[in-house]
Amino acid sequence: MDDKGPEPENIVVGKVGNETFAFIGLERSSGIMMYQVTNPLKPKFVQYIRNTTDATNTGDISPEGLKFISASDSPTGVPLLLVGFEVSGSLAVYQIK
Repeated sequence: MDDKGPEPENIVVGKVGNETFAFIGLERSSGIMMYQVTNPLKPKFVQYIRNTTDATNTGDISPEGLKFISASDSPTGVPLLLVGFEVSGSLAVYQIK
C-alpha cells in the first residue's frame, strides 16, 4: 500500500544550551522533525530536515537510527545529530545550533 503515513521510526532527545529538543525520524517521508520541548506541555515545531530530491528520489532515504551527541561529547564542541538511513545506506551528521 502506498497510502500510508510518514511512520515515526525513532526519537532522540538532547540539550542544546539551556533548551531541550526532540528529533523524530520519519521513515517513509525520509525527513526529520525537530521540536523544542523544554516545556513538554508546550512543544514548539522548529524545523523539518530532509535531504532528498523528489524528482529522482535520491539523497538520504528512510532515516532508521538517530543519535544525539551533546556539545561536551562532540569533537567539534557543537551538538550533533547522527542519522543512519536504511534505504540509501548513508549516514548524515547535522550540527545543531
